[in-house]
Formats: sequence, structure tokens, C-alpha cells
Amino acid sequence: MQDSARKITFGAMMLALFAILLAVSTYTILSFVTAFFIPLPIMLFRLRTDRTASIMLAVAGLLISMLIAGIAALPIALLFLVIGLLVGELISKGKTKLYTFMATALTLLVLGMLAYLAGVFLFQINLVDRVLAILSSWQKTLLDIGPQTGTMSREYKDLVFDLFAYYRATIPMMFIVAIFFFSFFLITFNFFVMRRIGVEVPQFPPLRDLRLPVITVFIYGLLLLYSYLGKMDESSGMYILYINATLLLRFLFLLQGLSLIHYFMHKLKTPGILTVLLICMGIVMSPITILLGLFDAAANVRLWIDKDQTR
Repeated sequence: MQDSARKITFGAMMLALFAILLAVSTYTILSFVTAFFIPLPIMLFRLRTDRTASIMLAVAGLLISMLIAGIAALPIALLFLVIGLLVGELISKGKTKLYTFMATALTLLVLGMLAYLAGVFLFQINLVDRVLAILSSWQKTLLDIGPQTGTMSREYKDLVFDLFAYYRATIPMMFIVAIFFFSFFLITFNFFVMRRIGVEVPQFPPLRDLRLPVITVFIYGLLLLYSYLGKMDESSGMYILYINATLLLRFLFLLQGLSLIHYFMHKLKTPGILTVLLICMGIVMSPITILLGLFDAAANVRLWIDKDQTR
């Protein structure tokens, strides 16, 4: 009886915390901060209780969300409750932080795609069309404020058209990258809070241990070869695939380059603040860092660093 009473009391506390976070995220400007912590109550409850009780709390959370923000809040509430259940389940099973992060990102990606399809077919709301309309409006504005006659005008118009064609083609990749960034910050912030209140949570492996397989270099080389030899029709599906795959690989090589910088600083035993500053510089100077990452993935620069350290 005491265990049941404690469970009910703790569940009521977590439900109240969920309601507060949802309300603050819905009605105040603090939503860009509090939204990351909406899944936290369900995570904590899952770590203290069994799966069935956690699912029941999630259902109660859905009902509470309808009272707070109406039916329109149901998709967002459902998304965060599912993520809370998922993360709590993975922590209870002893999964690594990297595994939890990837599972969270992929779940959000699938739920986001389902939400997009539901919006299109059930409510006739197409977010992609709205983004394209906004881009078209920006393109028209830039064309209107640019030079109107002469060679400069043609070059300017070609630049604007190419720029917005690129943006339109990279919408899928931007969506995926945004999902992964959101998942990273969600996991990082919630794990920090849980660690501060005494909950044991896993940690990411050091950035310096990140290594991309050599196959990524060959894939990138094939994409570059295709860009030089193939015809790039901007309306074709192959062009969209090429642009998004290139953007993804460059992002991965950027991470590889930052990993190499961290590895080198670790071998030199430099102060942590210097390592952080160099990593920030690496992000700012991303083209150079991407080249470093590409070279490291292809030639394993770390072996050379280790040889220098042993001399």
C-alpha cells in the first residue's frame, strides 16, 4: 500500500510538472528553453516505476494537454510523451548515451514525417509548400532590390536563382539536421538535470574518439565526380539527392575535423579552455575543418600524431 501511495504521489507530481512545462512552452516566450524539458517528467517517472504505469501517466498527460492548450496541442504533447517514454526505457535498460541519442533522433524523424503526412492528407496543411512560398517571396524581394540592367543584372539574377534553387533542394537535409540538433540538445539538457538530481545517466564518448569509415571518402569522391561529369538538372530527383548527400557528408567531415582537433589537443595535454576555443575556431573556419576531416578519414592522421608522440 505504501509503495502504491508513493507511486501515485510521485506520478501526480510528475503530471503537474509536465502540465507546467507544457503551459509555459505554449503561452510564454520561454518556450525555446522549456520545450526541451517537457519529456523530463515522464523520463523520471519511468525510471522510478514500471512501463505500464508510465504509459498510463502518458495517457493522463495527453488529457491534461487538451485541457491546457486544446486539441491543437495533442500532436506536440504526444511527441514529447513518446520521447519521454523512449528515453526513460533506454536508460532503464542501460543503453549508451549515443544509442539513446540516435534512437531519439530517428523516432523524432519518423514522427515528424508522419505529422507532415497527416497535415497534408487530413488537414490540407503542407509545411513544405509554405516554406517554398516564403523562399519565393524572399527571392522576389532580392531580385527587386538588385541591379535592373546590364551584365551585372544578369549575373545577379543567376546568383539569386542558383542560391534559392540550392535552398529548395536542401529542405529535406535541413529538416533532418534540425531534428538531430534538437535531439542532441534535448538529450544533453535533460541528462544534465537528471545528473544534478542524482539520477545515474550515461555519457557521450569523447569527441576525439569519433572516426568515420573510409567508405564515406569514396562516396564523397563519387559525388564530386558526378558533379563534374553528369548533367545537373535542378528539377531532377538526382540533383536533390546529390545536394542533400553532399551536405550531409560535409557535415560529417566537419565533425571528423573537430574530432581530430580534439584528439591533437588531448595528446598535447593542453588546457580544456584552449581546446574549446580551437573547436569554436574550427566551426567558424568550417571549410578548412571539413578538409581536415576528409583527410583524416582517408589517411588516418591520428597515426602520424601518435608516432610523433612516441619519439
